[in-house]
Amino acid sequence: MFETFRPTIKVEFRALGSKSPLKEISEDIVNNKISGICTVMDRDYDCLFCKPVRHNNILYTRGYSWENEVFHASSISASFYRFTNSNMSSQKIKKEISNCIKYIIFNLRRSTIIADILLCNIGKPLFSRNNSRNVFYFPNKSSKPTVNRKKLRRDISSRKGGLGKFFCISRNLKIDVQKDCYGKLLMNGAVHILQHMLKKYGFPNLHRNYCENALITSFLSWVSDHKGASISRFYSTRISNVVI
Repeated sequence: MFETFRPTIKVEFRALGSKSPLKEISEDIVNNKISGICTVMDRDYDCLFCKPVRHNNILYTRGYSWENEVFHASSISASFYRFTNSNMSSQKIKKEISNCIKYIIFNLRRSTIIADILLCNIGKPLFSRNNSRNVFYFPNKSSKPTVNRKKLRRDISSRKGGLGKFFCISRNLKIDVQKDCYGKLLMNGAVHILQHMLKKYGFPNLHRNYCENALITSFLSWVSDHKGASISRFYSTRISNVVI
């Protein structure tokens, strides 16, 4: 993103892993204890549980995490063509992928995301932060991937045990499933869709690592080529305001 929107500056990236040290560094940035440093972190559910630290040199993802951005028809269709070099109609392929995305979003549902928000707040997240692959499955060999609703209902029931009545967050809370869902779950959804499309059109199945790398590369290329899109404008504005 910095290469796309701030190509003239030199930056050194350091991955710290946990978000806790990033928050501490962010506090130092706000209090002018350090300069020439920018922190970049996933938004998560911070906007619901606490007030995010605001500063030009503190960047958050647009949605839950960066993985949410690759759950996008353009990224998945571009990845499909990377592996197939196919002459099939790009409009037809993109439409099929868009239908797969809509089907997953419909089956995840707003109520499921709210359940994860509530359960995260008590340390019992609905979606495993280590392995969320088993949320999706293929009903049969030729069908598109869908959400295992029965499993989610069981998981919600087991995790909320002992809490008494399971209160819901205000109905006025705006939830966008594609932006607010746990990001790694949607990355898994994108991989499943890509694998489904490859299989449907007779191409060899690929390991998820290859799929993930292709999805990331395709997304970054798409952002670079579509700087007027809302996603691109969001990151462009914030990266342009960083003072290094």
